[in-house]
Amino acid sequence: MAARCRELAQGTDSPGMWNQASDVMARAFNPSILMDELKDLGEQFVSISASLQIICYLGAMLRTRPERSLKIQLTIMPLLESRFGDEGAYRRVIVPFLRRFWQNKLKQSPFYFRLPQQTLQLIKGTEIDAVQFAIRNLMTEVCRSLGYTPDTEERNWLNSFE
Repeated sequence: MAARCRELAQGTDSPGMWNQASDVMARAFNPSILMDELKDLGEQFVSISASLQIICYLGAMLRTRPERSLKIQLTIMPLLESRFGDEGAYRRVIVPFLRRFWQNKLKQSPFYFRLPQQTLQLIKGTEIDAVQFAIRNLMTEVCRSLGYTPDTEERNWLNSFE
């Protein structure tokens, strides 16, 4: 992906943006980069590029404990939903990715969860939910199982249905 961004930089009027995207991709998926570094880098992109911010947060999410991953997801999901919610990519890529992510976390680290097997079954059950409900139901179940209490903004998003 990073190499492809560099290629795209060659034939565009904004090579700086594509080169920056390449650097972010390389860092986000470099296992030697720490989660906090990626989170800090993502925060630098808040007013510059939501896409680069999300890439940083996704990389951070892959490197941390389930509670922190959940917190990161609760930060980026409203952004992803507002940007891609009506597109097929949201339904075909983002929703299955999150479902698989939590299924893997539950299998790899069940000791973090209060009821890992029940949570796994509830996550699998979200496959029949409408897209906007599936993510919220999935994340609500993960919150319960981890004993995580969402803050007001997170709770508002979890309880909203577009």
